[in-house]
Amino acid sequence: MLICLSSIKTEDERTLFTELYGSCRQEMFRTAFKYLRDASDSEDIVQEIFCIVADEFIDKLSQRDDEGRRKFLFVSTRNRAINLAKRKSKFTSLEELPDGAHELTDQFAEDRLAELVGSRQALKAAFEAIRRLDPIYSDVLWMRAKGFSIGDISLLFNEKADTVKKRLYRGRTMLDAMLGKEGGEER
Repeated sequence: MLICLSSIKTEDERTLFTELYGSCRQEMFRTAFKYLRDASDSEDIVQEIFCIVADEFIDKLSQRDDEGRRKFLFVSTRNRAINLAKRKSKFTSLEELPDGAHELTDQFAEDRLAELVGSRQALKAAFEAIRRLDPIYSDVLWMRAKGFSIGDISLLFNEKADTVKKRLYRGRTMLDAMLGKEGGEER
């Protein structure tokens, strides 16, 4: 951590970095370990992310709220852990995957959002509609469309799984209404 601190310019950013390190490091480790099942690799990923934050992102994170900072750190941790797990084992069976990892793409094809992707124009309209939604709905819709499981989203947002499910349902309902859809059918 000391090496990372040396690249941070202002005292406020150093304080923020130290607070993030203290409050998020263990949870980030657990997130990485969930996918890697290796303590050394998990710790390496956490350290790597904090060094990258110190070098490139601390100024941007200082402009975000605490929830936005946590999302950034945990999404980064999760993505790096998954990428490392893929590199380490190109041929992993479903039985060998950690709990929840095989859910990354579950029901994506069944989502109403996937129905909107039929044409470029519909896709553009869907993206614009999602951007206009309240962030508590748009964030979960984006993450679900990117393949995150409900469990992962609830972990990242520090919410119960039922809360995430409700937000997904309400977000899809609002999205359908904004796009003039009802049950996937045009009105």
